[in-house]
Amino acid sequence: MLEHIGNYEVKDRIGRGGTADVFLGFQASLNRTVAIKVLAPEFVADDRVLERFRREKDAIAALVHPNIITIYEYIEEQGLYCYVMEHLEARTLSDVLKEETTVDESRATKIMIQLMAALEYAHGRGIIHRDIKPGNIFVDEEDRLKLTDFGLAKDLHKSSDLTQTRQPIGTPYYMAPEQVRGEATDVTTDIYQSGVVLYHLLTGHVPFPGRTPYEVTNKVLKDKIAFDDTEREVISPSLRAIILTAASKIKEDRYLTAEAFRKDLERVQSGDVIMGVANPEIAEYYKRGVKHGMLVCKKLDIEIQLVKSMTFIGRGPGVDVTIPEKSLQPKQAMIKFINGQYMLVGSNKDVGITVNGEPIFGKPDRMLEDGDRIKIVGNDFVFIDPR
Repeated sequence: MLEHIGNYEVKDRIGRGGTADVFLGFQASLNRTVAIKVLAPEFVADDRVLERFRREKDAIAALVHPNIITIYEYIEEQGLYCYVMEHLEARTLSDVLKEETTVDESRATKIMIQLMAALEYAHGRGIIHRDIKPGNIFVDEEDRLKLTDFGLAKDLHKSSDLTQTRQPIGTPYYMAPEQVRGEATDVTTDIYQSGVVLYHLLTGHVPFPGRTPYEVTNKVLKDKIAFDDTEREVISPSLRAIILTAASKIKEDRYLTAEAFRKDLERVQSGDVIMGVANPEIAEYYKRGVKHGMLVCKKLDIEIQLVKSMTFIGRGPGVDVTIPEKSLQPKQAMIKFINGQYMLVGSNKDVGITVNGEPIFGKPDRMLEDGDRIKIVGNDFVFIDPR
């Protein structure tokens, strides 16, 4: 057990990560308690891990913000590699969720506004975190937030990246699709992860559970975030719209900046109604007070409320949505309402129907979510579900 590191007395170990331990420390000269993150001995000889550790301290040192943990000193001595940071009298959001299961909307909004402020500052200085999750977010008794653990952070101003190309990085439950695929990450990766954190705070569970990392990441790629009937009743449409925008699988449909995410949260905090950002053209239908799902196609001048248990799409006769295309069957597809969900069902003929760019032919029934884009033989539909 270490007793001293530099000018710091080392006390109990208070945390353990994949490559480092965190100890409680005391600096007598300033009469203050600190936290000391020490690279585990078995990784000292690993050049990649050591360089990542140094990069982490550089990232934190470059960020001076009330919602980001503060680093005091970096020490290399006698084979030890460590940095000293402020000690937080706080709990992680993981601890909060274990004890309270869910967080109410007002509190969750307050927490997320601070998280966006931290990310807005970091992104403005070229740093993306890439591991936003409840375990890396601390809140004190007054819900003042500190973002920690920049071990996977990337400096956009530097060309090199210490993560292996095409290798997934992050925590599976909170990973963005581009991380799962080993693709390039950017500020919208942090936005996606933050949307998943907000979902977890409000529902008490992650959107894509699984028994193995493969099962989880497969859902991250293929499944959409959904809310059950109870969650739809207790979570406001505004916050559901914010989550679906932030955690869109399509990067371009997410909030493009933490500032935009923060501003929508602040609007909710002030009582405004958020219509959704990923598909702003649907806002007019929310304003009309639509109560059922809708299918809209501007090109064909189609606006139909899905009030029936089954809505047929094809070239007719006897269909509810007529598309004048000879390649279609009389009843090419169907939207059915079952167990509180709208499901898109295709026929046994492949005509290239896609949902958000993904073909549906030969696949199980596709659950539709608010803002989904459906393409049928060159005709673009938007599915709207304001419930």
